[in-house]
Amino acid sequence: MLQDIDFEVADGEIYGLIGPSGSGKTTLVKKIVGMDRPSAGSVRLLDKKVPDLTVLENIGYMAQADALYTDLTGRENLQCFLHFFH
Repeated sequence: MLQDIDFEVADGEIYGLIGPSGSGKTTLVKKIVGMDRPSAGSVRLLDKKVPDLTVLENIGYMAQADALYTDLTGRENLQCFLHFFH
């Protein structure tokens, strides 16, 4: 269960979540990108309440390492996922 999460990421800033297994990183990211709805409170991105498909067009999200193509470089993986959505 996540409680009292409140943070801001400045325009152009890259933000990473680190912590031990089971600490809520994946749960938080799922709520941020709209894959899971909070049971209380809300998530806002770019001044819009999530989930909102227009928000997803303006943010980047990369799942855990096993979601990457190991035969591609990091840049090539990003370009590949970019083509999936554009």
